[in-house]
Amino acid sequence: ANGSMNLTSTDALLGPDLAHARDLTIRIADGRIARIDANPGQAAGPRRLAMPAFANGHDHARALSLTSF
Repeated sequence: ANGSMNLTSTDALLGPDLAHARDLTIRIADGRIARIDANPGQAAGPRRLAMPAFANGHDHARALSLTSF
């Protein structure tokens, strides 16, 4: 098991429509998002944006990948 940790985010893009949400705690357990909770009155600190990762971002915009041959 990878264990667990909490991440705090001042801004996040959630769900299939990437709706904007503010002040959240994101719980990571065993390498996956386990839950996302509202965190009203989050402590001041650097602003963080949480959003989905891009799948294969280094090849995503190319019409033809030369590394596939």
